[in-house]
Amino acid sequence: PLDLDIVVLGDIDSNMEMYSIAQMEGHSEAVAQQHWEKWEKGIVYYLRDRRVVGAMLINVTDRTDDVRRLIRSGLKYRHRTEQGIPELEEAITLGFVNPTCRHSSAKGVGLMRNPSGGNEKKS
Repeated sequence: PLDLDIVVLGDIDSNMEMYSIAQMEGHSEAVAQQHWEKWEKGIVYYLRDRRVVGAMLINVTDRTDDVRRLIRSGLKYRHRTEQGIPELEEAITLGFVNPTCRHSSAKGVGLMRNPSGGNEKKS
């Protein structure tokens, strides 16, 4: 069993643009290269036209009200950099150690940033 406590809020669809912020088990670079099964906790934001319209919270259910407020606020990110999407990473204080961030376009192609700051293309 994966032992995940999941809350889904707003609109979610696997065809949407997504941005995830995760704390990986062990917090190591090697673990960060693994798939979501190694998540200790995190948030996947679902975006439409760069605006947060939904989210999936994994083992961070204490942030449910914060995420609801974020969705209602209509937060829209301006641009992304090689380092990620700062507006989303700073929107809610999660207190993660070496978080792994991943941006996926609506076509499923994304870029993952591991704790060492390097980038790796994912499909």
